[in-house]
Amino acid sequence: MSDTTTPPIVSITGGSDGTEAEYGQMVALSHRFESVAGDLMSRSTLGATVMGNGDLMESAVLAPHTFAAAQAAIVLATTGPSGLTVQAGFLEVSAITMRNMVSAYTGVDALQRAAFEAFDYGTGFALGATPIALPFALAAYARMTPEQRANLPGTLQQWAEDNPGMVQHLINGSGGLVDGLQASTGALLTPALGPFGGRALWGSLGIDPFNPTTGAAAADLAGLYRDGEPTVGAFTQDDSALSKTPPGGVADLMANLDEVNAGEDGLIRVQQVGAAGRYIVYIPGTDDMATLPGQSDETIRDMGANLKLMGGDQTAYGRGIIEAINRSTPEGSQVTLVGHSQGGMTAAEIASVNGSDGSQHFKVDHVVTAGSPTSQVESLPSHVSMLSLENSGDVIPLTDGEPNPESANRTTVRFDANTGSIAGNHRIEQYVQGGQAIDAYADTHHEGSLPNEINSLGDYLGYREASSQSVIIERKP
Repeated sequence: MSDTTTPPIVSITGGSDGTEAEYGQMVALSHRFESVAGDLMSRSTLGATVMGNGDLMESAVLAPHTFAAAQAAIVLATTGPSGLTVQAGFLEVSAITMRNMVSAYTGVDALQRAAFEAFDYGTGFALGATPIALPFALAAYARMTPEQRANLPGTLQQWAEDNPGMVQHLINGSGGLVDGLQASTGALLTPALGPFGGRALWGSLGIDPFNPTTGAAAADLAGLYRDGEPTVGAFTQDDSALSKTPPGGVADLMANLDEVNAGEDGLIRVQQVGAAGRYIVYIPGTDDMATLPGQSDETIRDMGANLKLMGGDQTAYGRGIIEAINRSTPEGSQVTLVGHSQGGMTAAEIASVNGSDGSQHFKVDHVVTAGSPTSQVESLPSHVSMLSLENSGDVIPLTDGEPNPESANRTTVRFDANTGSIAGNHRIEQYVQGGQAIDAYADTHHEGSLPNEINSLGDYLGYREASSQSVIIERKP
């Protein structure tokens, strides 16, 4: 770790105090209101039963005034203006109102999201369908002074850091951009190839004519790469101090991940903590960003895998991780997956399936991601909780084009550990600092989404002993 400064936490979204959790609590409360209303209605009929009691009726002769007062009180308590019947009706109406409010809120949220999706798609399409956009950009670059050109990367970096929402919207329009490019190239190629020549060209590359989302465009582009099948090597025992030290917090998880990332391409670590049955798997991210379409080698963590994951598909890397965990853990083991960048995307994808396809004999109950775009995984099983760390200056988590879902079992923490460079902001060292900030926050705050998530993750933290083994996953030739 190059810097021990604890960065400030910028925001905490989702989790037990998130919007969707509050909606769920409102619905649960409405059902509770209905249950109490039913109980009150059944109790309101007791008035007639009490009034018909023989001993009470006989007392009317001996104490008519007292009997009349008791009768009035019973009627008032059961069917009067503030009686049980009225209160039951009030609770029923309140329950219906609550559920209608939740429906209205979620409907507005869906409409807002649909509007942004349409706007982002349209913006991307317009950029792709306008052939003169590129010449204008090149002309503007040509008119820059040497100093302005030298400062351009830093200017763009600063703009991305200052406008993360705008970056996300631009990326979210990439489906429209691909479709716009299809339209513009089709028009340019019509004289040579005919009216459908351009479309045929794109189709021959496996690109669909309509890509409404970033994920759809990524899935199409992923088809240009060969994913293949994994080969899982032999396990070796880890002897580093970190590998044998039980993690005590999120910073320790990130430090372990950083150490594994510094190893060979395709390396992952499986760490047993405490008694048999609990394991933490550390999953680094992309090793090869330079893989070109149509090419592939043994390096399994490549650009094609990123695109497949963004498109919502499984990868050879993910299948290799499942095989490695199956081989290194007893059946029924509980597992936490900790991943950086592509590793976090893969962890989220594995957790979303979680053995429902019969491929694994372990159970994932926690996921911790660092600098990973994960919104393409729309939902997780209810027993899985995910903590996502995002450095506010890191643009990689924005490349899914969407904010993370604010569901009750997904907590996203953004912190400010900017280095001034795109690559620097994505380094795991920055996420070690983010982990320190989270640990410090959890030490001083005992309520809310983040403390609740850390408490849940505590099943894997603070043990007295740990042991680790590592394995390399590659792509079969």
